[in-house]
Amino acid sequence: MKLNHYILIALCALATACSKQNTFQIKGNIDNAANQTIYLEQMALTKNILIDSAVISAQGDFKLKVSSPAYPEIYRLRLGNKQFLFPVDSCEVITIVADASTFDSPKSIEGSDKAPQLQQLRNSVAQLQKLYQQTGENAGSIQLVLNKINEHKQKAKQIILQDPRSIVAYYALYQKVDGLFLFTPYDNEDRKYFSAVATAFHAYMPAYERSQNIYNTVLEVVNAERMQRNQATIQQMIDDASVGFLDIELKDINGNAHKLSSLQGSVFLLDFSLATAENNIAYTFELRELYNKYHGEGFQIYQVSPDANQLLWEESVQALPWISVRGTEAENAEVLRKYNITHLPTTFLFDKTGEIIGKNIPFDQMDTKIKQLLAQ
Repeated sequence: MKLNHYILIALCALATACSKQNTFQIKGNIDNAANQTIYLEQMALTKNILIDSAVISAQGDFKLKVSSPAYPEIYRLRLGNKQFLFPVDSCEVITIVADASTFDSPKSIEGSDKAPQLQQLRNSVAQLQKLYQQTGENAGSIQLVLNKINEHKQKAKQIILQDPRSIVAYYALYQKVDGLFLFTPYDNEDRKYFSAVATAFHAYMPAYERSQNIYNTVLEVVNAERMQRNQATIQQMIDDASVGFLDIELKDINGNAHKLSSLQGSVFLLDFSLATAENNIAYTFELRELYNKYHGEGFQIYQVSPDANQLLWEESVQALPWISVRGTEAENAEVLRKYNITHLPTTFLFDKTGEIIGKNIPFDQMDTKIKQLLAQ
């Protein structure tokens, strides 16, 4: 009990210190850098921002104390043409020991458990970049680079999964070799890690610019792939030489299977609607008018009803004169996906060859369109 009391006091003291100071420090000793100016920059999402600078003492010492960021950020110390990157999450005091000639790889880093991870990622990519530039165009050399890239990504994935909410996890996803990203959300395997970081950032820091950036990136990719699948489905409908559209085979209330393709040769309406919807009576009346008017000339209706309750569906459609079918939950979902159905009701009007003439044609215009198609 007493131990818990001391731990609580320590945590409160730490929280109070952070709230009072609301700053972080970066200090250290750099050999062979006396009287040189060292610069501190914040590596923001779209640009680097100069925060502060200091002149290194004759003994090689320096100290910079600046306001802590509202969210985790990556900062850069710049000395001459060399730079050292480190993450800041709160009120850290980070100490480095380095030599001016190898400033980008300090001898030691204290005060940040994430800084060594960031350094590991940077060093790994630097080696990849060097190997890439030395590589010829033969297959063996290219494969060597690909193997090394895979090794790097395995290390990066471990770091990401350890703490997907950390700024280092975010950084790992956006590293490049020769201007090309090593991770891409368009790769199914890589997207798992983008999603992990996006979810963590969005959950804990929804207002953070980086959170919004990666979350929207993943969302855009998912939507783009969904659209691509929809376009592929439509193209499949066009390219299907035997039918001209994606076929459907579902059962009516009597358990008899009906294929949509069986209606080819007739003008027909493919209808997706809920038989148990509130507005179904008026909607069905419109369909019945068209059916009664043109069925004698060969007009057909194929109605797919993805109603959840089978008994209510059966009761609603038992008196309908046209083909009305329903599948299992999985079958209904697949049919709706095939035809990219996003709302109900949705209709497709087909001519005698099985070509889609129109989608969601208003009923007052559909009458004329059916009459024209039947006359062809």
